[in-house]
This record gives sequence, structure tokens and C-alpha cells, in this order.
Amino acid sequence: MLDMLSELEQLSLTLDFLNREEARQVTEVVSEKIKENLNAHIIDILWRQEGRYHDILQPFSSLNVSRREPIKPFEIREDSVGIWPWVYRNKEAIWIEKIHSSAGSIHCDEIKIMM
Repeated sequence: MLDMLSELEQLSLTLDFLNREEARQVTEVVSEKIKENLNAHIIDILWRQEGRYHDILQPFSSLNVSRREPIKPFEIREDSVGIWPWVYRNKEAIWIEKIHSSAGSIHCDEIKIMM
């Protein structure tokens, strides 16, 4: 799995040479392979967009075979907490296992940092 994520990271560096639609097609093909190989239920790829005051994580590509609602743009402020701000600040991919919800909150049993 680490090899696949490393290859995806290298691929992300080449996306500068593709137009937006070509880049989306590449990320969707890679996400589909990850889903097949790892039985992933949700794969989100977000693009950083400069906002007026703060950066915004904009959904770029999403593979979602769960009942989760589609991801929405997310503003990263200094006081933002949660998974997306952590990923943004640390620039690390994560793998979340066994996600479940109760009483309106989402919980997971394990989070792995993919280095």
C-alpha cells in the first residue's frame, strides 16, 4: 500500500502538465485501483484553493461507495480542528479504519499515517 501511495504522490507532481479534466480522470483511475486493491469505501482528493483570508480545500475527486454525503469545500483557519486541517498542516496521507457513527458523531477505531 505504501508503494501505491508513493506512486500517487509522484503522480501528483506530474499533474501540473495536465489540464483539470485530464488530472481528474487520472485521479479517478488511481482511486478505482486503490478501491479494488484495498477495499476502500471512501477516497477523497482535495485541491488547495487560495481564499480571500484562508486556504480552502476544494473537492477535486471523490470515490464514495458509502452512505456519506458528498464532501463540501472546507476553509482551513488557524483554529480549524479535525482530520482535514491535520492533513493540510502535516501534508501526510492517512488511512482510516472501521468508521462508524453514533448520536450524530463519526468515530473510527484506527487512523494510520501513511509516510
